[in-house]
Amino acid sequence: MPLPAVHRVVAVGIAGPSGAGKTTLARRIQAALPRYAPVLIAQDSYYTGLPRGCPPEQYNFDAPSAVDLERMACDLMLLKAGEPARIPVYDFARHAREGRTAEVPPAPLVIAEGLHLFLQPALRALLDVKVYLLAGLDDCLRRRLERDTRERGRSAADVIRQFHDQVEPMRRLHVHPTRRFADHLLSLPAPGTARYAAVLARLCRDIEARLASEVVP
Repeated sequence: MPLPAVHRVVAVGIAGPSGAGKTTLARRIQAALPRYAPVLIAQDSYYTGLPRGCPPEQYNFDAPSAVDLERMACDLMLLKAGEPARIPVYDFARHAREGRTAEVPPAPLVIAEGLHLFLQPALRALLDVKVYLLAGLDDCLRRRLERDTRERGRSAADVIRQFHDQVEPMRRLHVHPTRRFADHLLSLPAPGTARYAAVLARLCRDIEARLASEVVP
């Protein structure tokens, strides 16, 4: 099926605390709107890496300074201009970028997700639909534990320590205040439930309405 003709790419940004379900929602939107061949970029790809000589347990990966938000904005700008972008590939086991990039092709719909998407005006201005996920601390910690022990080789004790020492303070200081910029404030039910499907359907209708307004006559 050919892609719909559009004269401006629509970018959806999903922000919220760590463990709120941003990646899951981004992938569900991607799967729900296949006719637009959505592409996904994640803030986690833009970690600058652990400074030389700094032990990982002493470095705050949840601070905005740990992420190259300027490069993310540049890549999103390329995609919105209909150009491909080369996204960094980050190795969480080594706390460093790999020596390669991954090409993301242009598409009518770009989905971006990450903690600090709404923090910088330049990045925020590129997002046409802004979604902020509200989530309780217990749920966030549970999801972070599941992800980091399964996918990133972390111990449960280390994840819990980091959550209380760094993740939650950074949420209060840098993430939670940006909810005021959102077009949608969502408290998501559990994925796979009828309630989650209903919230997803409403959000996709809003995104499709935005995409329809960009179709070339």
